Amino acid sequence: MVDLDKNDYGSVNSEDTIEITLEDLENEPEPQRVYGTVQSEDTLEITWDDLNTPDPTPTSYGSVPNYTGASGKQSYGSVPNYNNVAGYEKKGKKIEAQGVVYPLLVGLVGGFLAFLVNEPFTNDNSIGGNGIAEMGLFLGIIGALVSGTLSCVDDVKSFVFEKAFKHFISGALAGFVTGFIGGVIAQIIFGLMLMTGENVLVLWIARTIGWAIAGTFVGLSQSLVDFKFNQKRLKNGLIGGVIGGAIGGILFDPISAILGSLGSGGSHGGWLSRCVAISVMGAAIGCFIGFISESLKEAWLYIVDGPLKGKQFVLYELVTSVGSSPKCNITVVKDTAIAPNHFAIENHQTYYTIIAQAPTLLNGGQVNNKNLRDGDIITCGQTSFRYEENDLENKVK
Repeated sequence: MVDLDKNDYGSVNSEDTIEITLEDLENEPEPQRVYGTVQSEDTLEITWDDLNTPDPTPTSYGSVPNYTGASGKQSYGSVPNYNNVAGYEKKGKKIEAQGVVYPLLVGLVGGFLAFLVNEPFTNDNSIGGNGIAEMGLFLGIIGALVSGTLSCVDDVKSFVFEKAFKHFISGALAGFVTGFIGGVIAQIIFGLMLMTGENVLVLWIARTIGWAIAGTFVGLSQSLVDFKFNQKRLKNGLIGGVIGGAIGGILFDPISAILGSLGSGGSHGGWLSRCVAISVMGAAIGCFIGFISESLKEAWLYIVDGPLKGKQFVLYELVTSVGSSPKCNITVVKDTAIAPNHFAIENHQTYYTIIAQAPTLLNGGQVNNKNLRDGDIITCGQTSFRYEENDLENKVK
C-alpha cells in the first residue's frame, strides 16, 4: 500500500490499492455535511478488484424502460415496462396456436356452409363421379366458401368487419374459379383411375388424389386475396391446400361408411356423411394453411398491449401498412389515438424497416425511419407491438 500525500501526484506503484485520507485535503475547506457526517479519520479505499467487478444487474437486450410523464402517470405514446421482454425472442420462434386454430375453425365453418349450398343440388349418384361439369361446380362452391372465409380470418379476429366482407367476396370469387378448375381436373383424373377397375380401394385412392388436387387449387386462391398475387401466400396455400384436400379425400369414404346409414333414404341418403366430410375438408385445408404459414413465417407483429392484445399479424407484403383505416394491411380498431395510416414496415428481404407517418415510439424513443431488430417494441397510441422475426439470410442491421 502506498500513502499519497498532497505533493506526490505520480508515485503510484504496482500495488493494487490506493488509499486517500482527508489529511490529503487539509488545505481545502471542510466539506459541507449535507448527506451525512465526515470524520477526520474517514478513509476511502478503492481496489482494482472493485473496478473489475461487472455490473451485477446488466440490462438485457430488448428491455424497455418505464417512460412516465411529469405527473407520474404513463404519458401519451409511452412504452410500458415489459419485465419479461428478454423472454420474447424465445417465445416468438414457436408456432402460435392462434395461427392454426383460427384458420381451422374458419375453414370448418366454410366447409359447412359449402355443404348447405351444395346439398340441394347433390344426390348420392352424382358424387360417384360421372359429371365433369357437376364436379367442377361442386368443388367450385366448396372453394368459394372455404377460400372466402379463410381470406377474412385476420379481419374477423381484429373486429374489422367492413374489410372482412371485402376480403370474403374477393376470396370467394378467387376460390370459385380455382375450385372449379381443380374440380374439373380432379374429376378427369378420378375417371381415368376408375377405368382401371372400380373397386373400393381404387375409388378411395382416386377420391383422395382428386380432393388433394381440388384442395391445392383452393389453397392457390389464398394468394389472390384482393386480386393481388402474393408469392408467400401462394406457397403456404399450395402446401396447406394439398395436405388438407388429401385428408378430406382420405376421410370421405370412411365417414360415408360410418355415417351413411344414419341419413334418410332416397337420393340424399348420404347427406350426413357429406356434411361431415366437406366440413372436415374445409377445416383440414384451413388448419394446414395456418400451420404452414406459421412454420414458414419470416417476420410478424404481436400486439403486447392495447385493445387487440394477443393478436398476431404475419408480414406478407413488401410494404405492410398499419393504422386505423380499413385500407391498411393491419387495421387497429378501438384505439382512437392511432392515425388512419400510422406507420409502415418495408420488407427488404434480408431486413425490415419501420417508416413512421405519425408519432411512433421504438423501444421508448421517437422514430422516423429505422431498421428493426427482433424483439423491438413499437408503440403508437395505446397499442404496443412486438416485432419478431426468424433468422433471415444475409441479415443487414
